[in-house]
Amino acid sequence: MKIEYRWAGYDNAKLPELAADLVRRRVAVIAAPASTPAALAAKASTTTIPVVFSIGTDPVEIGLVSTASFAVLINPSNRAGTIVTKDAQEAGAALGRQTVMLTADSPRAIIAAFAALKANHADGLLVSADIVFDSYRTLIATLAARDLVPTIGFDRSFAEAGGLMSYGTSVANAIRQTGILVGRILKGEKPADMPVARPTKFEFVINLLTATVIGLDVPATLTARADEVIE
Repeated sequence: MKIEYRWAGYDNAKLPELAADLVRRRVAVIAAPASTPAALAAKASTTTIPVVFSIGTDPVEIGLVSTASFAVLINPSNRAGTIVTKDAQEAGAALGRQTVMLTADSPRAIIAAFAALKANHADGLLVSADIVFDSYRTLIATLAARDLVPTIGFDRSFAEAGGLMSYGTSVANAIRQTGILVGRILKGEKPADMPVARPTKFEFVINLLTATVIGLDVPATLTARADEVIE
């Protein structure tokens, strides 16, 4: 192995040419330690050679690293998708992340959505609540594992089917509450006098087997907060 050294002599104007020279020599990797100008010059000189840098400022803010993004899968025929889209985009903006909205309403469309997810280099996927996605949760989990995409679903069945994690209302509890309301109406209460009940029980499930498959190290602080951990 041969190491090529380049030194600009404290003259940043020389850095672009020095970086270009290393690119012409087809080096395997460019190291730019402790210098933001050198890192920027190296990044501008190539899109194929890895650049390793150490700087004291935000690499995203100065353009060394692209803003990370996450994708959200919605069913365009589900009106709730409009609310999910709005909430996801607001959350992404608050976190400084790009939000990629993907739509699907069939197995073929789900496969196409994952192709688009990969093309957009999304770092994760949120699957919105929809009966179509619930029906094809195993397909979604399989595609997510294939593409090594951390995926979170809206019901524990996603994690049980092989998804990385799920967070959402307890379906069993929601059905139970529905039955209670029906019973109250049958006993004579007027529906108009009954307030809309919000969910009170939520479930957070993590599948550590899937985490191992996609090479993700789940922090112990996160597993400690889970209602169930699949191992």
